[in-house]
Amino acid sequence: MNYQELLKKQLVRYLDFYEFALNPSNKISIFPEHVHIEPTNSCNLKCIHCSQSGRDMNITTKKRGFMDFGLYCKIIDEIKGKVARISLNVHGEPLLHPQVLDMVRYGKEAGIRVNLLTNATKLTEDITEKLLELKLDRVVFSFDSIDKEILESVRVGNKFLPTFRNILYFIKRNYETGRNTFICASMVLFSKTEEHKDEYNEYFMSLPVDTTFNSSILNLAGSSSVSHEVDMQALHEQYKGNQPICKTPWENITVNWDGTVSPCPLDYNEAHVVGDANTESLFDIWNGEKYQKFRQCHLDNDFKWIDDQGVLCSDCNGRYFPDYDLRNQKKNIPDYIVRQFEVYAKNMYSAGKEDATEKYEKVCSELNRVNGLLKDAQ
Repeated sequence: MNYQELLKKQLVRYLDFYEFALNPSNKISIFPEHVHIEPTNSCNLKCIHCSQSGRDMNITTKKRGFMDFGLYCKIIDEIKGKVARISLNVHGEPLLHPQVLDMVRYGKEAGIRVNLLTNATKLTEDITEKLLELKLDRVVFSFDSIDKEILESVRVGNKFLPTFRNILYFIKRNYETGRNTFICASMVLFSKTEEHKDEYNEYFMSLPVDTTFNSSILNLAGSSSVSHEVDMQALHEQYKGNQPICKTPWENITVNWDGTVSPCPLDYNEAHVVGDANTESLFDIWNGEKYQKFRQCHLDNDFKWIDDQGVLCSDCNGRYFPDYDLRNQKKNIPDYIVRQFEVYAKNMYSAGKEDATEKYEKVCSELNRVNGLLKDAQ
């Protein structure tokens, strides 16, 4: 895989996107450099800040299923050479898919960087070894606290010690096999977690982990059990007369497990389907009539057409995040470029793999400690 060429394509795409953002329209010739692919929308957890928590409230009604591997191959074959990276995630736990390792392999063989977002509950030693053998490019561990009580109260159904052990084992083995996988530990910030942010970041960065990510809570248009923590009325008032333009419809394309295509990965019930990857080209869908209508709603700050299918953008706090405002690209793109360099440096230059002996020794010690606690608990 030529990482220099992949990075160059991303940088060119960012520059082209900046020029487009100066005078945006509902049609865009620049295809995303990053495609979200959903192996499954099934999940073994009911995290309180996720749409999965809405299952008990009859909010999340989309049928559960697993992407057909033939469809996945069709998608990869189509975007090969045109897209720099894919993420295997969206609304479910990707490691539940019986062919997720084949998905990673096929994407890598196509010369595409493969990212995996996981809650790590199903990350067995065998799966870890196979992912590292495949040289998975990036893994994000969705693990909101290093405190057992907090973690289990947020990620309902998760058992802290076994999952923590899975993560530590992956970190340890990644170091021992050359640190080819970029590791990110991710937490969502809201009332239960925010005050522990510094402790969380300091802990994971004391291990051979590449970065931590602290994301602000998304209200998911009211679909999670903690959506009430976001004061949408206050946001509407704060930005009255200066409404942002969410960049998502111009930067994102999401292929759901059944092949339907969504313009936003937060559309958990797929109320706003803009195409079908089973029968259509993603490149045709990208500027199809429905995609253009969806974008025009954002340009006009008039979401009636979207709301008629199901409330999404008009009641989403994500569009108020400064990083997501299409008008802020001159400020945001340098930050995106720096983040990409951090990821690519490990593969392109030996300088990207610093001597982390002390961090390695600590992860070994922590893994032994957690194994001891698990043994005592038996």
